[in-house]
Amino acid sequence: MSSITSLYALFIYFYVMVRRICTTYWLKFNIWISNTNPGPVTDRRHKVLVIGDSLGLGVGDWTVPGQVPGISPHLLQCIALDPAVRQRWFVLNRAVSGSSSLDWTPPTAPPSPSGQSSSSEKDVHVSEKGKGGKLFERVFGKGRPDADAEVSVMRRRTLTMRRIQNDEASMSEAS
Repeated sequence: MSSITSLYALFIYFYVMVRRICTTYWLKFNIWISNTNPGPVTDRRHKVLVIGDSLGLGVGDWTVPGQVPGISPHLLQCIALDPAVRQRWFVLNRAVSGSSSLDWTPPTAPPSPSGQSSSSEKDVHVSEKGKGGKLFERVFGKGRPDADAEVSVMRRRTLTMRRIQNDEASMSEAS
């Protein structure tokens, strides 16, 4: 009986993994056919980017062909319902499944010529030299079409397995 249960668990594991891969590519395909670059930002045309991990991408959403997954359509709907907004806003989904916060942090900036950093530079978390920033550079890098976005919305999981394990360990120590 246990061998049947093990085979069933193995089958379920592979089914979930294959379904997740297919879902991710299905979401990327829908974003690709739906997200056209609106061009540069102007006084009347603005750009919002949704960045993050699989939650930002829209894993878990029901998506039909041509519909953008994730929170992008919901943000567009909120913008459209506000009568005070009279300009054109484009909400583009640039999330990547499996990414981390470190992937979205700006790479280390070169030191300023004066040798002192401004207060705004101190408030911005930048990644260590040679680490992170891969996705940040791919989306916001110099000469990239989305580098002029005025608003970026980061959508990602707040709990990770390591954090859950640490919480469980601290609870067991407390009891």
